[in-house]
Amino acid sequence: MPRGREHARPRGFTLIEVIISTALLVAGLLVVVSLIPSGVLSLKKAEDLQTATAYALEVMETSRNGLEQTAFLDRFTVTLNDTEFTVLRETQVAPQTDGRLHDVIVTVEWRGQPAPVRLATRMPDARKR
Repeated sequence: MPRGREHARPRGFTLIEVIISTALLVAGLLVVVSLIPSGVLSLKKAEDLQTATAYALEVMETSRNGLEQTAFLDRFTVTLNDTEFTVLRETQVAPQTDGRLHDVIVTVEWRGQPAPVRLATRMPDARKR
């Protein structure tokens, strides 16, 4: 039979256990906190890509009104969601279509993006239907 305190197990954690568990907890928190800036940056890039694509589609749709010209090149800058976008719109008569179709190309560039958004399509000339 155990006598008194000689064989009694101490209760609670030792100082070394507390220090090790605290260090592990801090290391885990540092890893999670270090991921936040890259997540925010990725979110901003995705937002800019979505904005550029939507604006390129809008510019392409408004190009339908100016298809009576044989060819034109338009370059302008617009600021959306605190980002400056440079838009290049090219329109020319599509080859081998007797002037009934136009090639429309819209390119949107902005700083911090490795590749621009580029949309291309053929649109009918409303006057030659």
